[in-house]
Amino acid sequence: MVEFNPGVSIYRPFSKLTDPVSNQFSTFSSTVKNYDYFKLVPTHKAAKARPAETNHIIETSNKFVHLTENENEPPKISVPTINLKLTDDYNLTLQEIYRQFPKTSNKFDRGFIRITPFSLEERDKIIELLNQSGKEYVLSEAPENRPVKIVIKGLPATHKNLIAKELEENDFKVLRINQLRNFRLKTFHPIFLVEISKSPKINDIKWLD
Repeated sequence: MVEFNPGVSIYRPFSKLTDPVSNQFSTFSSTVKNYDYFKLVPTHKAAKARPAETNHIIETSNKFVHLTENENEPPKISVPTINLKLTDDYNLTLQEIYRQFPKTSNKFDRGFIRITPFSLEERDKIIELLNQSGKEYVLSEAPENRPVKIVIKGLPATHKNLIAKELEENDFKVLRINQLRNFRLKTFHPIFLVEISKSPKINDIKWLD
């Protein structure tokens, strides 16, 4: 039995710890210093240099650009299109229009040939040409001449004539009033779709009682 004496210190030597990471680093250092291990790589095995990537600029349209335009600039005049009805000889008609007006563009749109003249003068001449040849067509309205559509709710179904009368008394030109209908119940909704000509005071309509 071994007696413990607190006044005597016990020394037990430990074996030297080995660090695997330091051993690997030392091995790598020794190989780095030996330049014989480095060899030149053939050109057909070497990695090819990548070309520098160029950033392509994507142009986007700004829907609010008209808010920053100069007010002193003259307004742009838009030319309304002419919608030609399809016939068996529509190709001959387009050839004749293109021969007389080379700057005219044509595009098929929902059963019609949409003819876009270069100017208002050419538009009048194309209409005259179509009238002489007896062709059927539909004229589109210019954006600035298109009516404004508003919705009125909460009024009785019998107030259609009163709505038109009150709007005309406030200097609004009413083009059309349609009342929404419930086809299943065969009744009218208290909702009216009103088309009004554009005017400088068109925004004042929301203040009407």
